[in-house]
Amino acid sequence: MDLLHAALEKVGKSAEELRALLGSLLDDGSAYLVGSLAASYGNRCSDIDIHIFDDGGEGRGAPMMYFLDQTIVDVVQFDRMEVDQLVASLPSDWVPLGGGHCALGPAKSRKAQIRLGRWSTAIPLDDLPPLMPVETKDAVVAANARGALEEMICTAAIAHLIDARSDASAVRGGAWRRAASSMLELVVRSRGEVFVGAKWLWAKAAKVGLPREVIGRIDSVRVSDEFRRAAAELRVPDLDPFALVHVKANPSVEEFELNHRGFMLVNDQHLLDRDLMTDGTLAEEMDRIGPSAVLTALGIGATTLAVDDTTLDRTLR
Repeated sequence: MDLLHAALEKVGKSAEELRALLGSLLDDGSAYLVGSLAASYGNRCSDIDIHIFDDGGEGRGAPMMYFLDQTIVDVVQFDRMEVDQLVASLPSDWVPLGGGHCALGPAKSRKAQIRLGRWSTAIPLDDLPPLMPVETKDAVVAANARGALEEMICTAAIAHLIDARSDASAVRGGAWRRAASSMLELVVRSRGEVFVGAKWLWAKAAKVGLPREVIGRIDSVRVSDEFRRAAAELRVPDLDPFALVHVKANPSVEEFELNHRGFMLVNDQHLLDRDLMTDGTLAEEMDRIGPSAVLTALGIGATTLAVDDTTLDRTLR
């Protein structure tokens, strides 16, 4: 059974039915099945996602939706150059991490990570070569692992902030559980499961061979010590978010003075004291304005978290 047949069988459809539905659209370029079905996940309720790549420079069209009986078929058109540019930007340097490997250098955008996860697992509808060259596999794994690593560091930073602010064990526990899930995402990506999709995390963990009891321990993390023990078990380095994370002001924030007092306007609706404008390491800003103020600024979009890539690379080497 070929990959396309096996993927479409999950939703009870065939390649012939899909080609008949798409008709002349298939004349516009090379069509590939992408998404959870192509990545070997998905179920009978999944959508069928099709990306069509045009070599003639026509570029992206508006996303289109079709129905194959009750199954949604989403179609998006791209210029093939977008794939080539993404391949050209892949990292060439990485380090062992989490039982696999992780890139050095800044993480790619969330959008680029999603595309890498989809395009590297794409299945052609016809007799076509892989969308992304097979020899880029290690680089794709490294790139998407780096994205997961930086997200894990930021979620751990938020968990530390909540620890410092809240006495509610359920709130604190939820934050550390989220950080542990981010760690698990890092591990599965570093081991080759690069498809980006939170709802498939547990299936990806099983696919890379993590024992059920290990997955259970990750899911039960509720405090920082449990998070560190899980990191050691998964071969993820003990990274310090207080040194690695910078708290930066959102560029869209507007500053002004009123009655000789400084304020900032966030998203045209939140008015905050200008003293809450952040620009320093997580440790510095926690000391200056306190964890509650940092969390408030994050929550309303006045500030963002960013990982210091140079320091992180130095720590990983």
